[in-house]
Amino acid sequence: EKGPRKSRTGYSLLVFRGAVMSPVDLPPMARKQISWAGRVSHQLILNGVNGGAENNSSVQSTVKSLSREIWMKLKQSFDEENGFLRIDVQPKSFNTEVCAIFTDVANETTRNPIKMACSASKVSHVVNIIIQSTSSSDTEPPTAQTIFWGISNNGEHFKRMNQRLNDYATNEVVMEGTCAKTGIDEGENVPWDAPVSRAYYKLAQVFEDDQLLQLIASPRNKSENSDVVSPKSILSHGSGLDLGASPGGWTQVLRSTLCVPNVVTIDPGILAHRVMSLKGIHHVRAELSSEESVKALARHAPYSVIVCDASVSNANELLVKIAETFDGVSSLLKKSVGSNGETLDGKNFAWPLCLVVTLKLPYKTHGSIDRNLEKVNGYIPEYLRRIASSGSPSGGDNDLADV
Repeated sequence: EKGPRKSRTGYSLLVFRGAVMSPVDLPPMARKQISWAGRVSHQLILNGVNGGAENNSSVQSTVKSLSREIWMKLKQSFDEENGFLRIDVQPKSFNTEVCAIFTDVANETTRNPIKMACSASKVSHVVNIIIQSTSSSDTEPPTAQTIFWGISNNGEHFKRMNQRLNDYATNEVVMEGTCAKTGIDEGENVPWDAPVSRAYYKLAQVFEDDQLLQLIASPRNKSENSDVVSPKSILSHGSGLDLGASPGGWTQVLRSTLCVPNVVTIDPGILAHRVMSLKGIHHVRAELSSEESVKALARHAPYSVIVCDASVSNANELLVKIAETFDGVSSLLKKSVGSNGETLDGKNFAWPLCLVVTLKLPYKTHGSIDRNLEKVNGYIPEYLRRIASSGSPSGGDNDLADV
């Protein structure tokens, strides 16, 4: 459903079947984007529906019979004298109608009408009902319905779930900003390791994924007789590069989480003072393709991780620029001369190499996201190989086998 935010209909609804984790297990920046979550434990599938959820008579008859089943389950733990009930229905356009049917069914078997409330923090129980319609194509009317439902008490629904989502998660997002012109902390007595931007949490979340760590890790990164991989060891065998680094949130992750010994940061803007004070930070206030940047990159090669959270709408252009820049770095390294006068055939990259780029898509409808991702998936492999080949002085394919 789409609409003005204040009407609480400007959202997308996702139903996860067989979920292996709760929303509360997500990092706070992710939980901050979730306005509501509800637990469902039962489902009813109706085939041969004419018109799906838009067919009110079909919904009414189905919800009426289903309400009796839900009420019989609910009354086992619901205190009819002192309890308050909230019913959440998705899509919200059916909320009033479904609530009326449910309360009519419930009141048939109670001495006093059941008490309803809107506030999730005040009620004793919550009933979640989701009506999902499906059809064979986007142009055909719905031909089937799946109704999900579940019952939660206040602790399950609010205290241990929704009280940790949306605005409630804001306080968990620790961030101490700096002046954009000077890089000086805006607050007083700021801890040296406090994130300088919310972007910090995006990259930190990437390296909390155990499956991803396993994919990045080489055998030497793993402990003996163990499959455990530490973020501090997987990419510390080379330098790091942060493109569009200012004010330095992703740079902090490279140093503190990944323990990358040297990080080259490239951005015309400034870095926060407390990021610049970290050991091994080398900031270049210039564009990526500048001569100053190429020299700095050559000085601290090889690289094991490249990250970019810059506001770039065209990832194609960004990857081309990275490849062309490292072509220049490679040429510069080949011209380097050692202490005995020999030519140093230096490498751009240390393997395994990890590249993390934020894709900022111009439009965010489901169709446009699919189209853009399809386009990106078409050209990314080619440019990754182009970037990787710039770091293979011999021109061989050994380093490219896993690209």
